[in-house]
Amino acid sequence: MGFFDKILNRRAGMLGDAIKDAADKFASDSGKKDKRKFDDKIKDVFEELSGYEIAKNVSVDVIETIACREAYSHKRKIGPQAISYGIKKDGQYVMFIRLWGDYNKYNRSSNREVKRFCDGHKIVMLDFFDYLPNEYQYMLDRIKENIGL
Repeated sequence: MGFFDKILNRRAGMLGDAIKDAADKFASDSGKKDKRKFDDKIKDVFEELSGYEIAKNVSVDVIETIACREAYSHKRKIGPQAISYGIKKDGQYVMFIRLWGDYNKYNRSSNREVKRFCDGHKIVMLDFFDYLPNEYQYMLDRIKENIGL
């Protein structure tokens, strides 16, 4: 049994070393936080993807136009917020991105209704929250996945 104990101890030591190395790498990587504003990161994302234009503060009415002017109601005391970013390719909107600074605005029924409308009409809309880290690589990966790249 001494031979097997030696093998098990060696394997356990190797596993422990691998875990320690991964933890050290995570600690060193997390020290390099990207402190840029969301606006700067989103511009860099689409520069990397190339061929896309960014429009800021897009009216919600654009979505209705894209969906062939089908009616959706946002007749509330407080209507939906403007869309933070509209992403165009060849002059056509291909994605909308909303950046929320306040969960209460995100959670308003008129804003949720716009999201449901987009989902129902296969219009790509992503929501980000500015109080979350929104690391560059996360943003890039999420946008590429949803834009079909």
